[in-house]
Amino acid sequence: MSQGRPFFTFAASRPVAITMLVAAAVVFGLVGYSRLPVNLLPEITHPVVTIRTEYPGTSPQDVEERVSERIQEQVAITSGVRRVVSVSRPGVSDVILTFAWGTKMVFAVSDIRERLDRVYLPAGAERPLVLRYDPSLDPVLTLGLTGGLTMVELRRIAEEDLERELSEIDGVAAVKIRGGEEEEIRIAVDEQALTLYGLDISLIGQRLAGENLNRAAGVVEEAKTEYLVRALNEFESLEQIENVILVRRDEVSIRLRDVATVSRVAKDREVISRIDGDPCVLIDVYKEANANIVELCQLLRDRVFGTSIQQSFVEGSLHEGPLLTPIYDGANPTERASAQLAQAREKANRRMMIDFLAFRLRDSNAGVDLLQDQSQFIDNSIDDVTSSAVWGGFFAIMVIYLFLRRFRVTAILFVSIPVSLVATFAPMFMSGIDLNIMSLGGLALGVGMLVDNSIVVLESITRAQEQGESRQSAAVLGVSRVSGAVIASTLTTVAVFFPIVFVEGVAGQLFRDQALTVVFALLMSLLVALFVIPMLAARSEEELISLAGGILVLPMLEAARGGARAQDEPPTPGSAFGRGTQWLVSRMVSTVLHLGKGIWFVIRGILWPFTYAFDACYRAIARVYPSTIRTALRRRGPIVLTAAVLFGLALWRFGNLGSEMLPEVHQGEFYLDSYLPRDATVERNDEVMRLVESEIGSLAAVESTFLASGVDKKELNDSDQGEHSSRILIKLRPTLDRPTQEEMTKNEIREIVRLHPEIQDSRFATPSALAFNAPVVVEVFGRNLQRLRLACGEVKAVMERVPGLRDVRSTLQRG
Repeated sequence: MSQGRPFFTFAASRPVAITMLVAAAVVFGLVGYSRLPVNLLPEITHPVVTIRTEYPGTSPQDVEERVSERIQEQVAITSGVRRVVSVSRPGVSDVILTFAWGTKMVFAVSDIRERLDRVYLPAGAERPLVLRYDPSLDPVLTLGLTGGLTMVELRRIAEEDLERELSEIDGVAAVKIRGGEEEEIRIAVDEQALTLYGLDISLIGQRLAGENLNRAAGVVEEAKTEYLVRALNEFESLEQIENVILVRRDEVSIRLRDVATVSRVAKDREVISRIDGDPCVLIDVYKEANANIVELCQLLRDRVFGTSIQQSFVEGSLHEGPLLTPIYDGANPTERASAQLAQAREKANRRMMIDFLAFRLRDSNAGVDLLQDQSQFIDNSIDDVTSSAVWGGFFAIMVIYLFLRRFRVTAILFVSIPVSLVATFAPMFMSGIDLNIMSLGGLALGVGMLVDNSIVVLESITRAQEQGESRQSAAVLGVSRVSGAVIASTLTTVAVFFPIVFVEGVAGQLFRDQALTVVFALLMSLLVALFVIPMLAARSEEELISLAGGILVLPMLEAARGGARAQDEPPTPGSAFGRGTQWLVSRMVSTVLHLGKGIWFVIRGILWPFTYAFDACYRAIARVYPSTIRTALRRRGPIVLTAAVLFGLALWRFGNLGSEMLPEVHQGEFYLDSYLPRDATVERNDEVMRLVESEIGSLAAVESTFLASGVDKKELNDSDQGEHSSRILIKLRPTLDRPTQEEMTKNEIREIVRLHPEIQDSRFATPSALAFNAPVVVEVFGRNLQRLRLACGEVKAVMERVPGLRDVRSTLQRG
């Protein structure tokens, strides 16, 4: 123990050095905190790759035999592959490869691309696309565009205004438009006129392709200059298309308008979207891989709806009033120029204050609504965890005060919590940890542990002082006595959490941030307990005031020294300026300290009833405790038997506890995915689901809904999706009992769905990254499709009778 004293003497005898190290750790921690990305959960990277191949105009059986099986044969032998599954839909093949956890996906994807180059696909099949599965590909923000315009006009506004401007924001990966009506040019050929002129319909396609040009046309060299030439002859109007010459006969031109009618019409809709029953256009915004969801969504909301300052400016109608800087005809030229400049600045400021999309859309008789925002739930979750950590630290200090009843000791222990927490952010940033509910949960978990080491060290120092040691020698002796025990206890806790880093799979990625955060916080608290606590305990209040004043005055002296160098009179701490400044700062620190003591006395007076009740309970326990211990020592048998019974009850209860990766999180919003028969058109789907949405919107707990019937063929991610599928987002009203409200609402929605026999299947889904696969999945294998369908029906019927299972569905759908 004596060998460790010289090492800890440094902490007690070098207060300035320790203080500067603490200040550096706090600064690094604050810098790391400012750069930590904020997300709901840690990034979960699934080792899954999807190979998507489009083969237009083919049936699922053709896609399977001519595309899916050929690709499977080549990629199944890729290194690290654990499972290969193919999904064949009309015109689309998806081959899904699952790799072992820990596989370097960059090299795996490169290997897959090389193997795909050796696959011979039939004519008409497009080049396979290798897609990395990423659960964060859900849109971070969904907007709804409505108004008194046609759906074609709303779609055009969404594509030309909203999509273009939102795509330019840093962090936005893509903006996708759903719903509304897209325009297309329809050429309706008159078959009789075509026969009369003796023309073939293929000639029309050839002539249109030949006339609608935009391609390179070679190079023209002139002297030392080289010009790149392009042939630009794209159609710009319907008249140009109608005037395309098909053939010339006897110096008479037969044009397209002679055999066909050209018109601008709406495309066949793949998606029909509605907000509370009214048609709308949906705008989905996707984030880049490294973008901060909270910051990105704030930028998007400011760009669309304006900042709070811009909204206040618009609500005050200041943009419509007269300019505040008038120009008078009688002013002299200088005053007039100054007034003109001020007026120009005022106009520019007004333009800037109304420069957001929602205001500009007013002129177009259109409005935009915020339908879904992932950052709101993340903000609420982060705020809840943060407030829990703050309150946990507060109650920890209160408990310490109730037992110690000394302002100085409580204040020293209070310092250890924020210093340890702030310093923890630096290694978190260097380790690539995000601010999420797992890492903040680790901080909240560690708040109670942070003061343990400090309490042990400070108690040992206090005991040494009571034995007659001076402050400095007591600090060195106290920390030397317990340093080994404190280090051993901290490393024991570290040994529990740190191995989680080596766990593979989703659980490892999910709990890695929490484990590392706890480890970093404990290590920082250990350093604080071994060095900062002894330094503070070895100093009197006056010495601490002088130390704080000296540290605060150094930057001021450096600034003054830089200003006085020109006069060759650098102020020093011993000069009149240095002594005066140091005295002033010391007085300020002393005043703040005495003010803090005054506030503490007021708080202690407020807490007097609680401390009195605590003392009464503590004295009662202290009187009963010795006799209780003596009785327990005399009657060991009953005590051991009672402990065994309690242990047995705990084991029995543990066997009845369920297990899941994450508890069910109630966000106040959820999806209803519904499926009609496969032959249902998107119009029929919208007709049925519009009634369902109306009935759901009339429920007492429902605040708003939006419906998307059908799905864009380019966005198909599930074999169940298509024109027959739909999704309704249900937002619930605020309430204190969210779980009960959600469960009751879902039961009411199930009853509504049962009243619509056309809905063959339905299920509930959760938005955001907390949506995992179904908790129970049964796979049925077979080669005969008819027998497989019968077997799936039997399995589904059996599972529906199992207590606790709801929304059972089969992925095998009749085509």
